[in-house]
Amino acid sequence: MATQRKPVRPARRDVWHGAVTGFAGPLLTGWVAGLEDAPPPPIRVLDQHDAVLATGLAERVAADGRGDGRAEWRFGVTLSLPDGPGQVRVLAGDTELAGSPMAVGPHSWDGALSLAGLYAEGWVAARARRFEPPEVRIYDQLGVLLASARARAAAATDGFRPARFRVRLPDAVLRHGLLHARAETDGQVFAVATIGLTMQGNLDEVTARRCVGWLYAPAAPTRRLRLEILRDGEVLAETVADRARKDLQDEIGLDVDCGFEVDLPPPARQETSHEISLRLAGTDCAPLGGPFVVGAQRDLVPALHRAAAAARQAGLDGEALAALQAAVALQAAAWRAAPMRPARLAVPAAAMTTPRLTVIIPVYRDVALTRACVDSVLRDRDARHDAVLLIDDASPEPGMAEMLARYESAPNVFVLRNAENLGFVGSVNKGLAFAREGDVVLLNSDTVIFSGGLAALSRVARAEPGVATVTPLSNAATLFSYPVPDQTSGRLRDVDFETLAAIALADNAGLTVAVPTGHGFCMLITRAALDALGGFDPEFGRGYGEENDFCRRAADMGLRNLAAAEVFVEHRESVSFTEEKKDLLTRNLARLETRFPEYAAEVRTALARDVLRGARWALDGARLARGRAAGTRHRLVVRNWLGGGTQQAIADMAAHGGRDGVEVLDLCALPGGGSVLRGFAPRLRAVFAEPETDALFKLLGEAAVEAIDVHQVLGFSPAFVAALRDFAAGRHCRVVLHDYYTLCPRVTMIDASGRFCGGPAVAQCERCVRLGGGHEADRMLGLSVARQRGLMRELLLAADRVVAPSASAAGWVRHAFAEVRVDVVPHPEDPASFQVPVRRGDAATVLLLGAIGPHKGADTLLAVARRARLVAPALRFVVVGYTSCDAALRAVGNVRITGNYARHELPGLIEEADGVMALFLHNWPETYSYTLSEAVRHGLVPVVPDIGAPAERVRAAGFGHVVAHPVDVAGLVALLDGLASGARPMLTHGVGPEGFAR
Repeated sequence: MATQRKPVRPARRDVWHGAVTGFAGPLLTGWVAGLEDAPPPPIRVLDQHDAVLATGLAERVAADGRGDGRAEWRFGVTLSLPDGPGQVRVLAGDTELAGSPMAVGPHSWDGALSLAGLYAEGWVAARARRFEPPEVRIYDQLGVLLASARARAAAATDGFRPARFRVRLPDAVLRHGLLHARAETDGQVFAVATIGLTMQGNLDEVTARRCVGWLYAPAAPTRRLRLEILRDGEVLAETVADRARKDLQDEIGLDVDCGFEVDLPPPARQETSHEISLRLAGTDCAPLGGPFVVGAQRDLVPALHRAAAAARQAGLDGEALAALQAAVALQAAAWRAAPMRPARLAVPAAAMTTPRLTVIIPVYRDVALTRACVDSVLRDRDARHDAVLLIDDASPEPGMAEMLARYESAPNVFVLRNAENLGFVGSVNKGLAFAREGDVVLLNSDTVIFSGGLAALSRVARAEPGVATVTPLSNAATLFSYPVPDQTSGRLRDVDFETLAAIALADNAGLTVAVPTGHGFCMLITRAALDALGGFDPEFGRGYGEENDFCRRAADMGLRNLAAAEVFVEHRESVSFTEEKKDLLTRNLARLETRFPEYAAEVRTALARDVLRGARWALDGARLARGRAAGTRHRLVVRNWLGGGTQQAIADMAAHGGRDGVEVLDLCALPGGGSVLRGFAPRLRAVFAEPETDALFKLLGEAAVEAIDVHQVLGFSPAFVAALRDFAAGRHCRVVLHDYYTLCPRVTMIDASGRFCGGPAVAQCERCVRLGGGHEADRMLGLSVARQRGLMRELLLAADRVVAPSASAAGWVRHAFAEVRVDVVPHPEDPASFQVPVRRGDAATVLLLGAIGPHKGADTLLAVARRARLVAPALRFVVVGYTSCDAALRAVGNVRITGNYARHELPGLIEEADGVMALFLHNWPETYSYTLSEAVRHGLVPVVPDIGAPAERVRAAGFGHVVAHPVDVAGLVALLDGLASGARPMLTHGVGPEGFAR
């Protein structure tokens, strides 16, 4: 009867954890980390029946340097190895260590591997009393067999009798740059080792007939390297780099015979240029660069001409063609003037196809976050074609090394460990030296890849030639961020990131966007770009800006940086660099600006244009559709960016109207054309250029838009207004008239001569617009007044309600559109805000509030001030704001101008002015006037011209004075002087600001 396994008490994570590192013959080794003041834990080794095979005591090594009160112990326990297969379990106290249980027996192997001088050597031993020395095979990181040899039995030491091996590695391993070799026997990996294999050398002379240079490998200084020389693709010669080069010893202290000098046979063809390649014999590795196009520099001018002609035929835009022509002319002149010497022009090598990808993940902090990242990659990658390289950058995190070690047994997963912290740039460059074939994906350890993401990145990279980098969308990646560019988003309330990634993969398939730079949180780099540019610049230190530098260098070579709209990757930003991020950003952004002065402007332009806007639409639409299915209802608010009283009215209507469970979609025209749609539930920001009206309304169609409030169409295109008219069908649509844009392209009905026109016939409006133009925000340029009014009429008739805030405004619109019903609905304001006393102060000080431009009566104010200076010298005018003629007004001497102000500053400015009256001089029929409300709420007595809503409101309230329009300057000055002196009554008996509350 089998012995039942005894339960093991759960480990106290706050006491110790550790791992078994393996056997060295009968000696079982490992480590334990725990609290610094805890006693050394006892080590027990149990067989599969939980019988104790051996015990020992861990020995203190040192505090682990993290400064968190923890220390480390090492242990070695000797036990009697079995002849047959079995298992052992290893416990520190009651904690079972990582790597336990362990298989033992004649087919379980341990060993060691070292790489030096292009030799692999070490030992191998079975976990058994007796074993036959096995055959050892050495493989590189690509799974290529490098060498094999039968191990040989060695003399016993302290009862340990391993089999030792030493085998020469081929020169071909030098192509790796960083060799990560594994030693196997019986199909089991028993040891791994890593070594840098950089080569040093130079091609001193290269022509169609001769090659001179030097080459050697520092890791194997005694190895003489063999080279093949090719001309125009044909192997013509082989040579060994073994000649003495005294000049190298004198100049750089290199005392190695590593020179070569090769004469080639005369070319059969008489072309002026040839392609020369030098590569390690038997490989495709070109250690000295190239291939090289050789010939006299001036003989290469025709090649420039061919390149320029091909670019012209490709249909480059004018700016690009002009830049290319200038560059070609400059280079051609330089070559013609150059002496007759060989030219060396690097030709980019073709991209390799296998393996498909190597995913490089530098690791530093946060075990759980890193594990989530690695697991997501392993779920998504194709293990046959995609390698994963984990680089432990000397992580101080407890358990990080243990966690990473668990992945080493997975197929095509490699773990490199930095002896000291190299930072992101150093770790990435180490990874790039390791991954010498196929494309590379750089991935932060605070990311999560979702299903299909890696394959999609690879598809985009290989879909067209000339791609350098590919970056996905993310929740936190500046230009690539969703739902709002250049903003970081945590979890979205309505959808998880995995679902969002699936939507992007399905609905954005094949959609790519050219961008000025990639983003290193997740960036695919093509093999063609790596071969052409090398790795990241070490000057960028521990990180930030290095990927931007790489992308700009790629752009300088004509390679493209793309955004893959079909891929979404979650990013939990800045796990590794939180403390030093600010300093790194400041230093490295300055370095970028120095190298690429155009870079910052290009990024700003890309953000301003929102070049990835189309990539976000599918995600926005899917989220709106999900909300509709879940019962979310929306009200669409249409407005523009101009501010003023309209925005106040929109806010007041929202505050007084109540939501009733309906969410707002805010659609705002943009100054440069187009519009931006903002949502709050769900949170989104979708930008549309002017020609993208169809895409806008397609997106709106995904939402349950039940009602539409059209506050402004100034700033929108005719196509938008027509589409809005059609979209309103079957929905509750209210048009609120805040101005006269529906009938006047100039908005205010002030004609080109600067006077109120009174709403003339269309023919006169046409002449007016031709003479003076429309409003500066008008986007219906080229549309006749008749056609514009016709379009507006259709929109008003499509609405089931049209409202104006005053009878005056309603009357002018009814006059233009007799068939349109217009209801008068004043803007909602708090009645209690008008329950204030009349101001006490200097009656001779007259205030004007806000921005006083021509339509607000700036010219009239100048005339009034000049007249008052002559006939009513006691009067003083204070503009709380600014005017379009500040200098002229100040020159009069009785006008003070405070300048622009924030709304919260207004009470203090009015108090400082110490006046009683508020003067209004507008010469168009304002539809409401929040400035009038503001003045009355501060107890000022309004004086308004008899035009538009202000006069209507003053009469209805019985508080204030109405003067004739157009304003009679002499009569107005006489009125103001009489009110100031008391000759005219300031107030109607018993009436105050509260009259405006009605």
